[in-house]
Amino acid sequence: MIAVRLTLAGMRARALAVLVVLLSAHAGADELTDKRQQYLRALRSLDSGQIEAFHAAKAQLVDYPLFPYLDYQDHLLRLNHLTAVDVAAFRERWNDSPIADRLYNEWMDDLARRGAWDVFMDNYEADGASADRQCTYLRALDRNGQTDAAMAAVAPLWLVGTSQPRSCDALFARWIEQGQVNNRLVWERLTLAIQTRSWDLARYLAGLLSVELRKQGDLFYRVGRDPSLVTDTARFTADDTATREIVRLGIRRLASNDPDAAATAWAVYRKTLSFEPDDVRIINQDLTIAKARRGTIDPDADLSPSADGRDLLVQEALILAALTNKDWPNVEAFIMRLNETERAKQRWQYWLGRAQQALAGARDNTAPPTESPWIALANDRQYYGFLAAEALGQRPALNDSSTRPEPDAINAMLQRPPMQRLMELYAIGDRANARREWAKLLQSLDLSQRAASAYIIADIGWLDLSILAANAAELRDDLSLRFPSPYTQTFAKESRATAVPISYLYGVARQESAFAPAARSSAGALGLMQLMPATAAATARNAGEPTPVTNTLFNPVVNIHIASRHLADLLERYDGNRVLVAAAYNAGPHRVDRWLRDRPARPADIWIETIPFAETRDYVKNVLAFAYIYGQRLGHPTKFLDADER
Repeated sequence: MIAVRLTLAGMRARALAVLVVLLSAHAGADELTDKRQQYLRALRSLDSGQIEAFHAAKAQLVDYPLFPYLDYQDHLLRLNHLTAVDVAAFRERWNDSPIADRLYNEWMDDLARRGAWDVFMDNYEADGASADRQCTYLRALDRNGQTDAAMAAVAPLWLVGTSQPRSCDALFARWIEQGQVNNRLVWERLTLAIQTRSWDLARYLAGLLSVELRKQGDLFYRVGRDPSLVTDTARFTADDTATREIVRLGIRRLASNDPDAAATAWAVYRKTLSFEPDDVRIINQDLTIAKARRGTIDPDADLSPSADGRDLLVQEALILAALTNKDWPNVEAFIMRLNETERAKQRWQYWLGRAQQALAGARDNTAPPTESPWIALANDRQYYGFLAAEALGQRPALNDSSTRPEPDAINAMLQRPPMQRLMELYAIGDRANARREWAKLLQSLDLSQRAASAYIIADIGWLDLSILAANAAELRDDLSLRFPSPYTQTFAKESRATAVPISYLYGVARQESAFAPAARSSAGALGLMQLMPATAAATARNAGEPTPVTNTLFNPVVNIHIASRHLADLLERYDGNRVLVAAAYNAGPHRVDRWLRDRPARPADIWIETIPFAETRDYVKNVLAFAYIYGQRLGHPTKFLDADER
């Protein structure tokens, strides 16, 4: 544990040293450190209610980059005494920082809490207002006697498929009381709620329908939850708008789980109900897609171009079905039917070349190798380019063009107050506000300025943001920014201990969090390599190690240690196949085992392309591509896929 602390302390010291060098033109190292400590003491004084001490500290920090944040806190202290003039002055003074609008929002919320409706309405800004504030404003208009204007603006807030903020409840109740709601508006929102699976809202809305429609509303709700109800075709015989909408939703939902049952019911409804041509087309396409996902190609598939682009979804599903069956004539035929823009995409160029390769011996008019789509594709640094290059016997291209901006460009960016604030916020660990500063700053930068900012952010060690900044600067070939290699000693140590290739460890970490130690996913995965606490506990147990405390998974050393062992376990389980390991790391071994059981053996590229989950499919492609890039950059070059994996 001591080694861990030293490692992290060393990292923080390096980041601080870089920061001091970068800001040396503005303040000496000692002065900067002193001011940073004063700033933190000021915040602690504020938290503990020592307002005089806070004001005294603030007065000493007027020239410190984070002074605006102290000014913001000072304004919050007297929020209920601020005038519109005070708020406007603050916004003007700090207009290059996100705190300018944050104070305005806090002030407006306080006005609403205090019922200062005249001031609230006078200062309401419709542009960018949240649903909460819109509802509050309309309720204020109503209270002020402008009921007609308020009621006329409610419908857009009503017609959403999820519950709105509580501030909208009173407005909606007033709207209903005023007789503004009718069956059409209720049914429209009920449809949206069922589409988004907001079941509590849907049940409430069904109860708002008139007595004549309430039974159908309840049936709509039940079909949304259990689409198999539409197979009882005798229940849906009334050829009216509501019945057709219920059947349409039920058939489309059922198609994804039981396309055969959906097709059987649909054949009946086509004869008994009068659907619009667009509805017929969409349902037929859904059935085609659902069957294709099970490997069946519909010979009557509707591939005619449509304004909604659904024809492309149908064609994609048919191509993947043909791949599943290794039906190369249809793979080629379906790709050639794509429009020119779609067909030119790397994905389809790879599979067109694959089909042509497979068909080469079966026809006399085989195109010469120089015309293969793989020729151009092999020069691209991405998954399909790497596959194409290896298929052609070429070394995959990296196309690295890392070029650090000139010192003048770096220094000019360092002069900008938003960049100084970002760097200081990062130095004190306030990444949330630092990200807000970056988002605001980015809007004002041209590409060359974005490039300079990306290098500065990388210099202070904030790698996940520097990768995003490199993308924003269109530095896609700048591999020094887009594929950094931090924690080198830790990754090397764990690679030696587990025999997991270091390039693969880096590839997983780059994909999982872009090296963000504090990353936390919506599913609860934590840290640099996004470990679920339960997985971390099981892995530690299997290794005979103590179960890690959850918060320690944010420590990169601990996270890499456990993730490396988890990957080693998966490599043992799947006989060293990195394709299956990446899929299992993302979707779970139980799903990969089921896919292996239910789908016949096939080449790796086809297996990857037909993974049922789009997220896992893209994840595997990225990990393999990233691992290859890191292998080259770290001096451990390997084949993109080895013989067993291929």
